Amino acid sequence: RLVSDWSSDVCSSDLAIPTLSCLEKAIGTVGFSEISSGKLQPTAAERRTLADCFSGAEPIPAILAPIAPAHLTELGTTTDIVSLSSIKNHDITSKDGKKINGLLLSGTGVPNTNVFLYFFSDPLVLRAQTDSQGNWSYVLETPLKPGKHEVYAVAEKDVGNFVRTSAVPIT
Repeated sequence: RLVSDWSSDVCSSDLAIPTLSCLEKAIGTVGFSEISSGKLQPTAAERRTLADCFSGAEPIPAILAPIAPAHLTELGTTTDIVSLSSIKNHDITSKDGKKINGLLLSGTGVPNTNVFLYFFSDPLVLRAQTDSQGNWSYVLETPLKPGKHEVYAVAEKDVGNFVRTSAVPIT
C-alpha cells in the first residue's frame, strides 16, 4: 500500500485502541505521526517492533511489515527455517458465531517465533505464531479478491535477517 493509504487506514476508527496505543508507545507519538503522515519511513528495527502491535488476526499495514513488500523478492529462499506446506479451504466458526469458509494455511518454522504471511496481488501481511514444536497455522477468514494471488511465508533467520519460502500461487 502507499503511505497515504496506510495513513488513512491506521488513523481510521477501524484500528483498535490498544493497537494504536502500542504503535505510539513503540516509536513515540511524534515518530508515529511522521510515519503515518508519510514524512518518514520506519527503520528495520521499528518495523520489527511495530509488527508486534498487531494481533494474529489483524493485518499488518504493508508500510509496517517487517520486510517492505517491494523488497520481499530480494530475500533468500529456504525450507529449513520456514515452510508453507498446506493451503486449503476450511470451514470454521467466526468470532461472531457464523459458519464461514476460510483459507487455512499451515507450515513449520523455528519454535515459538513469528511467521509473516505476505499475500500479493495487493500486499496483505499477516502474522502467525509457531508452537513449541515449530508448527504454525493461520485461518484467513476474509476472502481474497477474486483472481490470482501469491503467498509467501517469511521468518527471521537471525536478528534483522529474514528468509522466505518460494511463492505459492492461489486462486
